[in-house]
Amino acid sequence: MHSLTWQQGLLIAGSLIAAIIVARLVGHLVAKLLCRLLPSRNTVAVQRIRGPIVLVLALGLWQLALVFFELPEDARTTLHDIGRICLVLSLVWSALRAANLVVDHLASRGDLFANHEASRALLPLGRRVAQIVIFAVAVIAVFGSLGYSVTGLVAGLGIGGIAVALAAQKTLENVLGAFALGIDQPLREGDFVKVDQTIGTVEQIGLRSTRVRTLDRTLVAYPNGKLADSVIERFSARDRFRFVVRFRLGLATTSAQLRTIRDRIDRLLVEHAKRSADAPSVHLTGPGDTWFDLEAMAWFATSDYTEFQDVRDQLLLDCLDIIAGAGAMLSGAPVPAPAAPAQPQWGAS
Repeated sequence: MHSLTWQQGLLIAGSLIAAIIVARLVGHLVAKLLCRLLPSRNTVAVQRIRGPIVLVLALGLWQLALVFFELPEDARTTLHDIGRICLVLSLVWSALRAANLVVDHLASRGDLFANHEASRALLPLGRRVAQIVIFAVAVIAVFGSLGYSVTGLVAGLGIGGIAVALAAQKTLENVLGAFALGIDQPLREGDFVKVDQTIGTVEQIGLRSTRVRTLDRTLVAYPNGKLADSVIERFSARDRFRFVVRFRLGLATTSAQLRTIRDRIDRLLVEHAKRSADAPSVHLTGPGDTWFDLEAMAWFATSDYTEFQDVRDQLLLDCLDIIAGAGAMLSGAPVPAPAAPAQPQWGAS
């Protein structure tokens, strides 16, 4: 490029600054007008898309101003190439903002996914795929604007894509696994789950892996291909909790005491405000060599584990009061673990 005089350089810089000022002014006025005409819920979208549109307008005005300047031909060509590349990048910015707005709007429309929760789960993955596609198109557009053969570039990308696909089978398996997780929905972001021996909160479902924040605050990444074939226990989907306990009473406990304890614990569970519709079960399962076993089980209508812990604590204390009030004592023999699995401790997400 021929060297430019300082007057020409000043004109180029001045025209760019003037184009930016005019574009910002026009963008502000148009955004203000649209915010008044459109419903209030669309004002955020207008503000988010204003920046890219202002940049496109500024570049267009700048390129238009360059037409009226006396510049060397190679300098004019270089400036036009720079303008085209910046225009492509600004359009990419606009497309990314538009894609995010569409996904956010769809995610906020709960009525659209009332019967299609699987489609809602695919929205984050759809956002990432859209971003990758936009970047790929941008690369092709930039090379095309510089005069390279787009057809040859696309063909080269196709052949390279096949080679990459053969060399990255595991990666493709994980990407397909991400879509399988989105369709089948064994877990979602924010769920409290158990995968293999890991218990924690799902923080992110990515294209390659899913990240789980454990109870010890470590981060475990599971490849999506492996996760799609794993056994996943989803605690967040629980609709109720089971209270189960076994009391080991001394062999000296009389039948009258056993009957009193059984009936009072049964009444305690039946009259509890949080109990679900299923009837509780309180039965003797002994005797053993030196004890009687009394097992109590009931379902409670709550999905909050912290609330269930409070209910369980109070029930255990009430049961101990009933046993003491009947004049009985617990046996010193060890009590085996209840049939129900121990409840996991909830961790902060």
